[in-house]
Parts: sequence; C-alpha cells; structure tokens
Amino acid sequence: MLPLGFNWTRHIDGPALRVGEHLVASATPANNDSGAPWRICFPYSGPRYHFVASEAGAMAYMEAWAGKWEMAIRDAILVQGPGRAEVLSRYTSRDANPSCNRGVAKACRAS
Repeated sequence: MLPLGFNWTRHIDGPALRVGEHLVASATPANNDSGAPWRICFPYSGPRYHFVASEAGAMAYMEAWAGKWEMAIRDAILVQGPGRAEVLSRYTSRDANPSCNRGVAKACRAS
C-alpha cells in the first residue's frame, strides 16, 4: 500500500510514482524487445536505476521503496536547490527490498 499522498500516474511508457506533482520514481521497458526487463529510475537520488523483470515487478518495487523511505522522500522534495539529490543519494535502489530480483539485475548486467 502506498503511503498517504503518493499516487500512480503514467510517464513515458510505464508507471510513475508521484508525491503531489513531484515525480519520485518511474519505470519503462529497458528496450523495445518483447520480454525486455523494466528499468526503474529514482530521479531524486542521482538518478539511480534498478532493473526488474516486469511492469508489475517495477510497481511492487517502487511501492516497497516508497514505504521504506517515505520520510526521506518527503524531505528530498522539500529541500530546495542543488542539495535536493543529496538527501536520497545514500538510498540506492537495492535498499528498497534487498531480496527483490537480484538475479534479474545480475542477468541484465551480464548481457
């Protein structure tokens, strides 16, 4: 379940997670091949990317990430200027759910 104030929208070719008008995470297919992995972008943390096998997996990952880092995400949105990304820079995508799809990410890096 998403934290209060977080909502799903569409962005480019996939789901996006927003807090108000702020885009905090989005997912798109990594390429145009059928069965391509999905790339999740966390723009407030660098940006940083994480790969999962499906759109449903991307949404589950973003939801887990939002639940775990809700307060840090809200803090990052409130910070003005160049320091904004620094608030989330230490929260890499692997921190959202350490057991989530590591095999998929390794396979993506190997290919």
